[in-house]
Amino acid sequence: MIPDKITTQTNFDAEYDKDIWAFENLGIPPLQTTGGRSFNFSTIEPLWLRRAAKQYIRYSLATLRPGSALARLTSLKSFARFLNQYHPQLQPEDIDRALVVEYLGFLSRRKLANGSRAMAIGGLKSFLQLSAQNQWLSLATPALIYQQDFPQQKKLCLATFPQKF
Repeated sequence: MIPDKITTQTNFDAEYDKDIWAFENLGIPPLQTTGGRSFNFSTIEPLWLRRAAKQYIRYSLATLRPGSALARLTSLKSFARFLNQYHPQLQPEDIDRALVVEYLGFLSRRKLANGSRAMAIGGLKSFLQLSAQNQWLSLATPALIYQQDFPQQKKLCLATFPQKF
């Protein structure tokens, strides 16, 4: 087993500097649900965000399933689009609550389903917290996203379903 770990680590290190990580090279089978075969960081700008995103996804792959790591990457791509459109010169230390609130508005204007918005917000929250904790980025404060920032989820009420006896 130790040789497998060494081989896997070596493969991962070889992929890390690339902007597209092939699942095959990481020993990850294609995702059955989506057919996903790679983690693509090439569209994430600025470069400081891309570097931190790679660290975040590497950590995510150690703690989550590949599909969850891919969802986290998708949330960072959304944040990168926002930064490129509205704050192309922003530096990590400039990330503050006002920026997060502006990003929440950006997500809202995209008319995403509540679940998709919640995933984007949750991915960014996790990213910011882990980036501060692991010093991937120099953030003024990691606690920038709060529970009330997530969209309200509809609660199902059993009374709305017809009952058959």
